[in-house]
Amino acid sequence: MQIENVPYEKLLGDFTGIIKEAVRSEISAVMQTGEPKKRLMSRVEVAEEFGISLPTVHAWDAAGILRRHKVGRRTYFLRDQVMAAVKETKAELK
Repeated sequence: MQIENVPYEKLLGDFTGIIKEAVRSEISAVMQTGEPKKRLMSRVEVAEEFGISLPTVHAWDAAGILRRHKVGRRTYFLRDQVMAAVKETKAELK
């Protein structure tokens, strides 16, 4: 690999692209191959799978009912923690 006479901006852009692709690949692998209970879920996936609205997901996140896991700017939740929160909330409503 030769980096002489390569502008700094070009190197930075190339490295940034490589790092972003590696992180995306790792996130995808964890989300697809993780144990079902340990699987990371996006806000939309949480809402769809558990039949709750996006505002509810946001409210539970803000209230600390759900524990968020940040990866860059993205927010994910562990499936087993979401399941526990949904069960607890349903039990409180009865």
